[in-house]
Amino acid sequence: PGALQVVNFAEGKVSLAVVKAYYGGPLVGNALSTMREHMPHIDTRVAAIFRHDRPIRPQGSTIVEAGDEVFFIAASQ
Repeated sequence: PGALQVVNFAEGKVSLAVVKAYYGGPLVGNALSTMREHMPHIDTRVAAIFRHDRPIRPQGSTIVEAGDEVFFIAASQ
């Protein structure tokens, strides 16, 4: 599964990618603070999460659930 949407900013230097978390995927069931352990090859930050069509404030203790739309921001490569 890939990104639902990718938007570039700052003349292509920064990207915002939206992914939908799915059962069995690397995001589900993990706290945001442990994201690097599960995806060590990706240098990114979680900018927002939508759960059941409502925004929730991402914190280190936030556990990603299946169906969440997770908004990542990262330097473009």
